[in-house]
Amino acid sequence: MLRLLKTRLFYKLSFPFLIIGFVGLLLTLPYSVNISTRMLEEKANARVLSLGHATFMFLYEMTGRVPYPHIPERHLPSIRRSLRRIKEKMPDTEVVVFDQKGEILSSTLEGEDGELLTTLTAMMPQTLAGPNPVPVIKDLRMGGASQKAVFYPYVVDGRPVASFVVSSSNERVTQAQKKITLTILTLWITGIAIYFVFGYIVVRVLLIRPIHTLVGAAQGFADGDLSKRVETTSEDEIGQLSSAFDMMAQRVQDDIQKINLEKKRAQEFSYELEAANLELKKTQAELIQAAKMVGMGQLGASIAHELNQPLLAIGIFAERSLKGLDPKSREHQNIQKIITQVDRMTKITNNIRMFSRQSKAEKREVNVNEPIEDALMMVQKQLENHNIKLTKDLRKDLPRVVADKNQLHQVFLNMITNARDAMDPIGHGEFTIRSLGLLDDAFVEIDFIDTGVGIPEDHIERIFHPFFTTKENGKGVGLGLSLSYEIIKNHSGMLDVHRNEGGGTVFRIILPSVKAKPCWKEVDCGACLKDMKREDCPVFKRAQGHRCWEILGSEERRKSHMPVPTCQSCPLYQTRKQLTVWHGSKGLSG
Repeated sequence: MLRLLKTRLFYKLSFPFLIIGFVGLLLTLPYSVNISTRMLEEKANARVLSLGHATFMFLYEMTGRVPYPHIPERHLPSIRRSLRRIKEKMPDTEVVVFDQKGEILSSTLEGEDGELLTTLTAMMPQTLAGPNPVPVIKDLRMGGASQKAVFYPYVVDGRPVASFVVSSSNERVTQAQKKITLTILTLWITGIAIYFVFGYIVVRVLLIRPIHTLVGAAQGFADGDLSKRVETTSEDEIGQLSSAFDMMAQRVQDDIQKINLEKKRAQEFSYELEAANLELKKTQAELIQAAKMVGMGQLGASIAHELNQPLLAIGIFAERSLKGLDPKSREHQNIQKIITQVDRMTKITNNIRMFSRQSKAEKREVNVNEPIEDALMMVQKQLENHNIKLTKDLRKDLPRVVADKNQLHQVFLNMITNARDAMDPIGHGEFTIRSLGLLDDAFVEIDFIDTGVGIPEDHIERIFHPFFTTKENGKGVGLGLSLSYEIIKNHSGMLDVHRNEGGGTVFRIILPSVKAKPCWKEVDCGACLKDMKREDCPVFKRAQGHRCWEILGSEERRKSHMPVPTCQSCPLYQTRKQLTVWHGSKGLSG
């Protein structure tokens, strides 16, 4: 109960009213019972006094005309008969007639009522003593029963003739008193119940229910539902409180909407700033790359200037020295070795010059199988000499690509010679060249698969960097793959490398065909950032504004194989997604 009083407003309001009702009942019930008892007493006194007066008139009519100082004996039988009739009509009434000496002349009391008769006889002289006696009413209690008696003097013409007493039982008065008390108690309890129910209805409807509505709205508002309103129509204090709450909620909702709008504007500005920052970084990267290319061009020009002329002279004199020598002689073999090394050094200087100059490619529609066949024709004999089994899986109806045929020939020749060098330490191997179409011939894929020594995992990240090589000293300077990478990138394609699950290496080239959509052009990363969180973009940290195709294809895809999950509207992403699915289903071993 104490807990309810502390927590529930209804009990706090109703309990005091209930206590007041009970206290009022306890205070007023005795007073009401006392009033009703007094009224019953007065009614009982009036009744017994009326009986005494009627008895007096009866005796007067019977004996009053006789001028005797006492009631004549001849009237006694009539008095007895009259008393019996009174007894028959009113069984709870007793009448006793006394003479002047206090002797009993007639009585309705019999033997079993001797105690009452004795009491009445003893009280008669005391009650009517005095010169001018008057009727006296007395309450008697005999054997647990209550009696009310009136002692009445019988005086005729100023002369005391006799006296009598009329006694009546108080049982009916007692029962009536109990009934009245019970009725009053019932009425009071009913009144309190009605008062409590009415108070409950009034308190709940007018106070508790509006407060509950207000509490519910406040709770919903606290939980984040800013649309919660009380919407009361009353004009009392609760209504004023509800109206104030609605006004507060509306203002808070308006302020939050303004904050969200400003936050959205700030986010859009952040995206624009991020895109601008990416563009700036892209420009910086291009400037750095341009500076590198300038330095590389200067280096290539210096090397060409310093080496080409001496190499040319050495080659010319070596070829002249061969004339007249026996091909089987030792001198002829040594000079031939000199010519071979001169050709090798000339090739290196030409690669450096081509890498640094970045000459403009002459692009036209080409079937990639043609430069593949040209490159194989140049090195096929070398593959046979190194015990390398060649497998060609070239699709005949392959879609054409827009490319520089000579540059593709250079790339393919570099891929084949790298595969030959990778299998040379083993002494034998298998080399597979495969060409196929991707995504409804939108792209052309060329795979170079060898069973050589493979590339260490920690070298894959740097395999396309200039001057990085895994070959032994004297077999390469690390420009072939870097140059091939630049050529394929300038053709809007991808050059990727993977370790073959069965051993060896897979170099994969993907070029857009004439059926390709323009999604392979440069893409501004800032556009994607508006549709995704920056931390969700797997290329953001590495792209920095560069082509997403380049980053996803050659570097990031090797790590994750996971497409960007939120850039659904980007055609580049959709194409990358399909390529990723194809890549996972076909595997890396080819």
